Amino acid sequence: MNERYYLGYFTSEANLRRAADAVREHDFQVHDIYTPYPVHGIEAAIGFKRSRLAVVGFGAGTVGLILAVFFQYWTTGFDWPLIVGGKPLNSWSAFVPVIFELTVLFAGVIGLIALFVRSRLWPGRNQPIIPEGTDHLFILVLKEGNARFIQNTAEKIFLECGAIKLEEGITVESSEPIVIANS
Repeated sequence: MNERYYLGYFTSEANLRRAADAVREHDFQVHDIYTPYPVHGIEAAIGFKRSRLAVVGFGAGTVGLILAVFFQYWTTGFDWPLIVGGKPLNSWSAFVPVIFELTVLFAGVIGLIALFVRSRLWPGRNQPIIPEGTDHLFILVLKEGNARFIQNTAEKIFLECGAIKLEEGITVESSEPIVIANS
C-alpha cells in the first residue's frame, strides 16, 4: 500500500510555525517536520504527544534496583554468607553503590533500546535523505491519507505562510515510510 505525502519548504522558523498552526486548524495530519536545528516547542504546535520514554526509563531503573537488592541480599545472606569484621550478613550500606550502578545501567540501556525500537532506528534501515532540509530549510510534511486532506487547501496554506517550494511524494513500502519526491 503506497502512502502519499505533501511537503512544504520554508526559509524561516516563523513561517514554519505559522504553517504548522494553520494546518492544525484545518485538521490535517502532520507526518513529520525536518529542521536544520532543534526548534523549541514545535512538537506541541503540530500535535505530537509527549514521549513515554521517561516512564520506560523509570520502570527499567526500578527493575534494576530490585534485581540489585535481591541479588546482593541473596548472595551475602544465603548463598555465600561470610561474616566480615563483625558486620551483619545483610548490611544495606554496603549494597548502595551496586544498587545505584545497576539502577542507572538498566535505565540507560533499556531506555536506549526502547528509543531505537520506537523510532525504528536499526542497522540497515533505509532512511530518506532530504538534503535541503538538513542545510538551511524547514520542511513540513503532511500525510495525504487523511480523508480531510485537500491538496488545493494545503497548497494555499503553505503559500500563504511563505513556502518557497512544494512537493508531492509517495512511499514505496507501507512499513517504512521513504519519501520519494516527484519533480
